[in-house]
Amino acid sequence: MRRVYISKNYPGISNGGTKGKRDMERIMDGMGFINIGCRPTFTKNKILGFLYTLRSVIVGLFNLKKGDYLVLFYPFKKYYSFICNIAHFKEAKLITLIYDFGYYRRKRVTREEEKKKLSKNDYLLVVNKYMKQELLDQDYKMPIGIFHLWDVLSDSPETKPIEKNELSNPVEVIYAGGLKPGLHDFMYILDRECPPRNYKYTIYGTRFIPGQITHTGKIQGLGFVPTDDIIKTTTGDWGLVWYGNSIGEIDGAYGEYLRLTTSHKPCTYMRCHIPVISWSQAAFADFVREHNVGICIDSLNQLDEILSELSQEEYDIMKNNAIEVSNKLEQGYYFKTAYLEAEKYLMNN
Repeated sequence: MRRVYISKNYPGISNGGTKGKRDMERIMDGMGFINIGCRPTFTKNKILGFLYTLRSVIVGLFNLKKGDYLVLFYPFKKYYSFICNIAHFKEAKLITLIYDFGYYRRKRVTREEEKKKLSKNDYLLVVNKYMKQELLDQDYKMPIGIFHLWDVLSDSPETKPIEKNELSNPVEVIYAGGLKPGLHDFMYILDRECPPRNYKYTIYGTRFIPGQITHTGKIQGLGFVPTDDIIKTTTGDWGLVWYGNSIGEIDGAYGEYLRLTTSHKPCTYMRCHIPVISWSQAAFADFVREHNVGICIDSLNQLDEILSELSQEEYDIMKNNAIEVSNKLEQGYYFKTAYLEAEKYLMNN
């Protein structure tokens, strides 16, 4: 029995989704997996990317053997069903790790179309119990495992967070991600309607428009910063998980999405050894409460009061818990544990 995967083209090494998938591939490499496709490539050119991935898929399926345990990431776009069909024809076991459902945020397929694709698997891995329940409600028949968090690796052993003994004054909340106008206007609305009084924001991401900010001393942007550099350099005390065009809730498709799945964002923050601020209705909020790695809020306009009422001792407990989780994320603990459970199940059934 071999553990195998097929790498592909990724749209640039700085892409957040690329970082997550490449980390998973690196974890698999450390577990003895074999990339039976071609070496990963990194280009934003759609035509070249299509050709590179197609070549890797063809090579990978040619090298696939009977009895192999093949791990796929979903969505895999154009070739997913084709890979599944050939894998079963060659009598390989198929395990898919689901990043996202196409019928939710992107509305690319219907539930029925997606179920037809995913039902080709022998085992599914999802990020939380809500995603699992969504599949059970649709009457998926294969076993479904939960891996809880997205592991976040470092490119260098020297990537270590700054250790702070006290909260900043004012308290610093970091936000890692793009603020695309029209999709993520919450920061500009916050600046107009409920600007921070006792804390400040530092934004690591693209498309932030400083000229639209009035309270420049409380909201500043540093542009895109690679994850390793955020881990090594941030002086933040908290990490914010928020999306959309409202400060009262995470609205629209992003709200639906976060009720179902867990993004990479909170995992990046915990790798920085800082607690997380989560929307109370997000699926990830359960992990925050259970492991005491942050706070849950209904609205961004609650932050001034909540942060000012937290003691240094209460914060230190959450920070230490976040560090414990960070140590696991750094070692690939969550994927390794879930995969080995899947492998054990398939071997015994």
